[in-house]
Amino acid sequence: MSRVEAREVAFCLLFERSYNIRTAPENYRQLFGDVELTDADMEYITRVLAAYDENRGEIDAAIDKNSLHWRLSRIPRADLSLMRLAICEMMYMSDVPPKVAINEAVNLSKLYCEEGGPSFINGVLDGCMKNTL
Repeated sequence: MSRVEAREVAFCLLFERSYNIRTAPENYRQLFGDVELTDADMEYITRVLAAYDENRGEIDAAIDKNSLHWRLSRIPRADLSLMRLAICEMMYMSDVPPKVAINEAVNLSKLYCEEGGPSFINGVLDGCMKNTL
């Protein structure tokens, strides 16, 4: 599997968390049975989710600060989950350059978000990169 596919799995699990559902790590392979998760993929996904779980307040504060005139509760869950993923990568994963994290979030938003999602996500994440990092 590629990092792009592992990132999509991490996004799905963050989206799941937005509904207060938590799939246990030992069940990831079963949940995503059509996707072959390598040990490296599992390590990346686990790191993303741990960074989110440990730093949710800081991550959401960065989104809130840079999503002008949008409360977190009004942001669609898919958009919010993608921004959380990208911020986890930008702030807590030194092996992912911030511009790559933003680009990958925007690419995934084209698949999972409504029409204005990609530009909104790009703007918020660009603000986070400039103002928070």
